[in-house]
Amino acid sequence: MKIKVEQFKKTPFEVKASNKNVTAAYELQLNFAKVSQKMEQEDIDPMDIMQLNLDTTNHVIQFVCDILKLNDKQKDVLEDMETQETTELATRISMRLMGMSEAEIASANEDKNGEEESPKK
Repeated sequence: MKIKVEQFKKTPFEVKASNKNVTAAYELQLNFAKVSQKMEQEDIDPMDIMQLNLDTTNHVIQFVCDILKLNDKQKDVLEDMETQETTELATRISMRLMGMSEAEIASANEDKNGEEESPKK
């Protein structure tokens, strides 16, 4: 499949939905779920939060580097991206590996953004 990431190059990356890549995508999603679950705990130690954030950031960066097979210049660009942007990119890549099209991802993001903006009753 082709995944376009304009921050790194004008042409799309060719990414295989291989067992290795799909497994990496599931591991990333599992990591996100575990972090979310831990953050909901009331008695979590601040040091644990910092370690979770560090581990997650490193996991996200490594995932993007491995899946897209970034060169050194592209890795430097990735390192300079904002954390939220990097996480969104990794999430988009994992969604593509799990079979979603760019249009489906865009629709899911619109639905998510609509839910976040709507006032709670």
